[in-house]
Amino acid sequence: MLKNFRLEKKCLIKDYEKQEHMSMNMYNEEYLKINGKNLNDIIMYKKRVKFYKNWLEVEQQRNQALLKWKNKTLKNMGGKGLKENCIYSGVLQKKKQKSTRQVWKKRFVVITKDNRMYYFKSEEDTEPLGEFKLIQCTIQMQNDGKTFKLVTDKGTYTFMVVDDSVGVWISSINLSNQLLQSPLEVYGINSNEDLFQALCYDNEFEIPKYLIDNAKDYSEADDICHALFSVFQARENLRNFVTKVINDEIDNTATEEVLFRGNSVATRVVKSFTTTDFGIQYVNDTLGDIIRDIQNANEPLEIDPTRVSSQETIQANVEKIGSLIDTMLDRITSSINQCPQELRVVARILSDSVEEKFPNCTGIVLAGYFFLRYLCPAIMVPMNYSICSVDENLPNARRTLIICAKVLQTLGNNLRYSPSKEGYMLAMNDVIDRNRERINQFLIQLADVDDVFQKGAHPRISNEKVHLISDAILSHGDEIEPLISLVMNSIDP
Repeated sequence: MLKNFRLEKKCLIKDYEKQEHMSMNMYNEEYLKINGKNLNDIIMYKKRVKFYKNWLEVEQQRNQALLKWKNKTLKNMGGKGLKENCIYSGVLQKKKQKSTRQVWKKRFVVITKDNRMYYFKSEEDTEPLGEFKLIQCTIQMQNDGKTFKLVTDKGTYTFMVVDDSVGVWISSINLSNQLLQSPLEVYGINSNEDLFQALCYDNEFEIPKYLIDNAKDYSEADDICHALFSVFQARENLRNFVTKVINDEIDNTATEEVLFRGNSVATRVVKSFTTTDFGIQYVNDTLGDIIRDIQNANEPLEIDPTRVSSQETIQANVEKIGSLIDTMLDRITSSINQCPQELRVVARILSDSVEEKFPNCTGIVLAGYFFLRYLCPAIMVPMNYSICSVDENLPNARRTLIICAKVLQTLGNNLRYSPSKEGYMLAMNDVIDRNRERINQFLIQLADVDDVFQKGAHPRISNEKVHLISDAILSHGDEIEPLISLVMNSIDP
């Protein structure tokens, strides 16, 4: 969301200025000269996500937010003005970044109590040449005893003292970090309670959605989701969060063909429920021994005629695989009462939300959730669900599990195989036909539950989970700062 701000900057500000009750005459000219970037971030963010309920409330909150930003900026900008918030300041030689030559420039440097380092061309300048956060920075002393490198999330900065004060500079950097009660204090988040309020604020969940959407891979997204689930469950907000991300997905989907088919926040959240401890336990209890038996036998059950020449062998394998699928479905459909409440509540929310806009898609969406994103991955990659310990070299078993998963997914999608695609799978249509009705009934039963998450179903909010969320926020640095600042400025003290 924030990535497109600069590209839309001009048109958004022009449109924003046209709105009634949105006069910018009071202090915008002065503010833009000082810190236009932050002002535009606030304006564009409010325009993009419609953060408040009506324009009158927008104006009131906008004025408060802008005044806070303005006061903070006027107080802190400038080499002299920063001294009020200063831990230590002085002249250092700064090496030019990304330069192959030894280019050093004299800079006036200020370390502040809010865990930042600013550097100016001179002490009299009003605007810094640059600044960066010192949080979690690494100090690397060089052999000459006067030069040190600061490795930060924005890059590596090299400085050299011009006198014997290197020890004072290093101590001041360490002191700046020690003054933080929380690593997120640089964003105005001073405690765990502040963090939880920011995550849950206004039931818009903009910060959690940003963290999930910008996770580097599925594993990190799962970890972030699991930590957030604990926070929301503890604050009795988990249902609101799940409902919000699902409704966002539905609102942003034009046609039912692509509903929940991409790698969106909603699909990541829904899938993360299946990789929780209770999700892994359920699939182990339901299908674990069947999958392990297939692996232990490692029997070749190929049904593709391009891989097996004997028609009799293919027919025998079709019957064996059909029997395996019947056994799996017996276990699945008879386990409805053992299925964790959390998984069923997600199914209920999906069913209710989809029904309003795409009434003909409910069954397919539920099948996609429970089969495509849960049971089928567990069957194809059982080591990820603790069904087996290692990915053993069992090509025959792996092929059998893949065929079983393909049939289950086709069955869940209420389809049959056709000659135009994977014609050899036509032989599995008999299995699909005889199990179609009970799968449809199972999906109906799956969503037939009160949409209330059980209290205490998730473990307490451990320090490990708090640190995981904090690290995720810090890893995005300046990209997420305008979003957090707006939320924190909008929370009543």
